[in-house]
Amino acid sequence: IVMVAAGVRHSAGMGAEGGVWTWGTRGCLGHKDMEDRHLPTLLGAVFGGGKAVMVAAAGSHTVVVTSKREPWAWGLNTSGQLGTVGPEQLKLTPTLMGGGDVFGGSPVCVAASSARHTLIVTE
Repeated sequence: IVMVAAGVRHSAGMGAEGGVWTWGTRGCLGHKDMEDRHLPTLLGAVFGGGKAVMVAAAGSHTVVVTSKREPWAWGLNTSGQLGTVGPEQLKLTPTLMGGGDVFGGSPVCVAASSARHTLIVTE
């Protein structure tokens, strides 16, 4: 594990090879279910062919920036903090933020999050 991030009731860790492990409670883990996981559990191949290069977490959501310079997010979305299209207030799996071209095609460099928002820095 080369990077860790923590939300209110969950944590995420990123390995040197770009894998992401999550653990905690409340459906913000990205494993397609609402099950609590008390040990780090690896997410499947879920980032559109990219590998994680950074992870951020806060509140009840998690954001990953991939090697393809795309932001992926999952967890609670009650304030639109996931930046995803649609009315869902909870995303149980990683979802491409904004459907892809929301940042005008600019590659994403960094993501940061707080309980009710996410910040993205582009080139």
